[in-house]
Amino acid sequence: MFPLATAELPTTPAELAAALTEGLRRFVTLPTGSAPTVKVESTGLSPVALLRIDLSEARVRPDATPPGAMVGPVLGTLRVERLVVSAHPLRHGSAGVHLDLEALGVVLEEGRDAQGTALLAVKGMASGQVMVRVSKDDLEALIHEAAAEAAQAQGVRIEETRLQWRALGQRGMTAEVTVRAKKSFLPAATVVITGEAAIDDSMTATLRNLDCRGEGMIGGMASGMIKPKLARYEGRAVPLLAFSLGDARLKDVRLTLNGELRLEGTAGQA
Repeated sequence: MFPLATAELPTTPAELAAALTEGLRRFVTLPTGSAPTVKVESTGLSPVALLRIDLSEARVRPDATPPGAMVGPVLGTLRVERLVVSAHPLRHGSAGVHLDLEALGVVLEEGRDAQGTALLAVKGMASGQVMVRVSKDDLEALIHEAAAEAAQAQGVRIEETRLQWRALGQRGMTAEVTVRAKKSFLPAATVVITGEAAIDDSMTATLRNLDCRGEGMIGGMASGMIKPKLARYEGRAVPLLAFSLGDARLKDVRLTLNGELRLEGTAGQA
């Protein structure tokens, strides 16, 4: 989904670039003094010859909720001959996520989400390639930040977070997160959370086999409190892209895990 800061579908390339740029500002802090985030290289909008969105060094706003799925009637259609979306990287806390998407023959539909946010949603594309990657260190740091924020409300300090992973075929992975935490005068507790993720043709990861165990008496008590909350995420679908690919589906998906998590695939009509 690409948010728009306008009530009407833009009628010129300049209006489209401005509406997309201001719409993105609601969800990310854009870098200053750099090249334009959105470029529309076209003489008109029927169709758009090239739409380029560069989110490099933009930072996800922690107080912003991403736009939801489009609801209600389609208000307009925009055809784009070539769409390029990149981020090297997009900052989320201390982590950086790299993204490359290039697609041909893209159809975008204008509408609104349940909160009334105007947006452009990908309906489909003739063909495309997509790549998402994040380093293991950055992902570990992101997990640590999320754990520290959640633990702070309970007066708990997260001392250490370690991530181990292993690929399960070309579209899955198993992960083990070890967290060492301390509260007040109590001994430090170690909790190990494990789980698997399976990735489908829409680049959505489904979480499964989530479990938690603690080391020692304090760790066991902590594990007992975490397990019920962890169960809420069993089977949950987590989108790996900030926008849907519409009716396009990925094929030739390859997930590789080395010093980074790297997911690649080609897309086309289902």
